[in-house]
Amino acid sequence: MKCAGFGLGAVLSLLVGIAQASPSVLELPCYDENGAAVPRTEILAIRVADLEAGGKPERARARGGRCRIALESGLYWVKAQSPGLRSVPVRIRWPARALDRSLTLVPTRGRDAARQQALHAMTQRDQEVRNALAEAEREHDETQVARLLRDMQAIDADNKTTLQAWLAAGGFPRR
Repeated sequence: MKCAGFGLGAVLSLLVGIAQASPSVLELPCYDENGAAVPRTEILAIRVADLEAGGKPERARARGGRCRIALESGLYWVKAQSPGLRSVPVRIRWPARALDRSLTLVPTRGRDAARQQALHAMTQRDQEVRNALAEAEREHDETQVARLLRDMQAIDADNKTTLQAWLAAGGFPRR
């Protein structure tokens, strides 16, 4: 059978290609810790490759505890957020045969905001010294490398002591 000068195989291949390239809707439950829908929730999804290249996420509004967003095929990081709440990002290969995931929104400022801020400061110090060390190694600055290695070991020891004290006092952190 021919269709406007094209064979049936060519037409089917074209339709399959269009179907694979067109976005389909990812839908996940998104709610708070008590299972309730959260007003003003939005879902964000970004391809892993676009994240590494500094791309911007796709965004869509959630309705009634359901996060829906149209996505093309690919590997994505997906999360939900609302003022004062956010979910943990999940990695999803889309389209998927079956998704048993949900996005649970938890407070961005937990019960212990001071500890969260301290943990953030610890992370910043840790990454700053490691990035500086990598730069010094690229520049072959042996004096700077030696100094930064000492700094990194001191920061690691401080962080370890602090984290051990937190774990001893409150156990392993939950959500």
